[in-house]
Amino acid sequence: SSADVTSWGRFYNKSVTIYNASGDKQTVSIVTAEDESQMTAYFTFRTRQGHKAIPFDDSSAILTEKTAESLGLAVGDTFEVETSDGSRKTLTLTGITENYMFTRLYLPRAQLESLLGTEDIPWNTVYGQTTCTDAAGYNALRTDLLDCNYVSGISFTEDTTELFDNLIVSLGYVVVLIIICAA
Repeated sequence: SSADVTSWGRFYNKSVTIYNASGDKQTVSIVTAEDESQMTAYFTFRTRQGHKAIPFDDSSAILTEKTAESLGLAVGDTFEVETSDGSRKTLTLTGITENYMFTRLYLPRAQLESLLGTEDIPWNTVYGQTTCTDAAGYNALRTDLLDCNYVSGISFTEDTTELFDNLIVSLGYVVVLIIICAA
């Protein structure tokens, strides 16, 4: 009911292990929306080179670029997702999206239901869009939301972006230090 939240939606978010045909594995977070139209409202699916849009539909299985690259996967390849009971389900990669901060597997509800073997999805995450523009606004909204007894944590994209930017700056200092030491 906060005026700072312009829209929100219920999502499923869970870490899983995926495997390529050679058995190499990677841990990713599955992300699925209860209302499928919100997937393209909250996430931009596009290629890094050329920024070509990647369609998202009932048969989609979209991986972030670094994950697909590390597993040697290309669009059209199959990969396996480890389920909670230890078995594996095979999916076909339909898109590789640009993303610099997360390792994610984006699935539509139909794919997730097939993967979990149930239509009763435990929606465990809420994504929202806000009108906040500065740290004070984010902190006020964070405080309001954390006062709700059913909210266990808050994360803003801006927090993650700032952390990533600070990491890159720190790495720059390390590179300069190594160059000076090498000289």
